[in-house]
Amino acid sequence: MTGGEGVKEFLRMSFESANYFDAQVAKAAGLKISESLEIDSVEVALEAADKLNERYAQATHSRDD
Repeated sequence: MTGGEGVKEFLRMSFESANYFDAQVAKAAGLKISESLEIDSVEVALEAADKLNERYAQATHSRDD
């Protein structure tokens, strides 16, 4: 995938935050999905989005320091 700075990191984090892939596929891709959420409702999707945004903000903030 291509994009501006941080895009790949954001996508990796988003793929890890929810069960987008079969566990074997995720493992083969090097993703850490042990803490991922099963997106089975709007509420869980919103929770996952909030967590993803927090993780990404922390990652980019620490990279800027």
